[in-house]
This record gives sequence, C-alpha cells and structure tokens, in this order.
Amino acid sequence: MPVTSEQALSRIRSNIFSYDDTPNEAKAGRVLKYLKRRVMRQVAAAPRRTGKWSGLTRNELAQTGTCETDWY
Repeated sequence: MPVTSEQALSRIRSNIFSYDDTPNEAKAGRVLKYLKRRVMRQVAAAPRRTGKWSGLTRNELAQTGTCETDWY
C-alpha cells in the first residue's frame, strides 16, 4: 500500500525524536525536508475551489460572514 506524502511526513515528525545516533537523525532531517517540499508543491498545484457565484473560496466566505447563495 503506497504511503502518501502527508502520511510519511506525519510519521517522520512523530518519530524524529526517537532517532538516537547522528546518522539516522541527519537522514531523517533530509527526508523531512524533502517531504515538506513535496507536500508544499502538491498544495500549490492543487486547483483553487471557488464558489459558482461569488468566486470566493470557503475560507474567504467564512471571513466575510456570507455564504455562496448570498452572492446570487
């Protein structure tokens, strides 16, 4: 079963303090940095879901205190 970047990142973050010797710690740091870049790249590439009428995202609608149908 393939592990997603988010799952691998979570696993590394939860186990990072259990690595004892320096080589494993350094390797975990490199893997952590790689996974962070990979996740951020995926987040940036994800399409921005906006409302049909307002053109705002769900978070932007929440900040304005409106809902999508208010813009119709």
